[in-house]
Amino acid sequence: MPRNGYAHMVLDDYVDRVRDIYIDRKNRLAAVRTRKQALTYQENVQKAISRAFGPRPRKTPLNAQITGTVHRRGYRIENILFESRPGCLVTGNLYLPDKLDAPAPGVIGSCGHSANGKQSDLYQGFCQRLVRNGFAAFIIDPFNQGERDQYYNVKNRESVRACTRAHNMMGKQLELLG
Repeated sequence: MPRNGYAHMVLDDYVDRVRDIYIDRKNRLAAVRTRKQALTYQENVQKAISRAFGPRPRKTPLNAQITGTVHRRGYRIENILFESRPGCLVTGNLYLPDKLDAPAPGVIGSCGHSANGKQSDLYQGFCQRLVRNGFAAFIIDPFNQGERDQYYNVKNRESVRACTRAHNMMGKQLELLG
């Protein structure tokens, strides 16, 4: 612990803010008594979500393609390549149960910090358990993990060797912008 005694000052501030938000929400929900009030509350929440995540980017073609298929007992894995936005390629694996003759529940998975991304045993196991239970599962490689190189044209590869280093580099660039 630092000698100044402020080790958790930022954390404590955020915890206090979240607790205040929770109390405010609890009070607003307690005040809802009629259908009209519930619909108004719902509308306000939807507007807040739109403000928080907006403006949404314009829709562009995904240009999705299946680059290969791997057959396993009871399911198949389709290797997918698509553009999340023009020129930004995303690699993913789509796990589909065999004999799928109706819509199935689906799960989109995201990887943590593993150098091999979706190829990590942990993430493959996650998808395999889902597909064996009748789910469709789609998992992608995050930037600088697995097949996605975030800084493919950087000459000093050591500076961005690990996924966390590359993510931190992006964060440092954003700090410079404020």
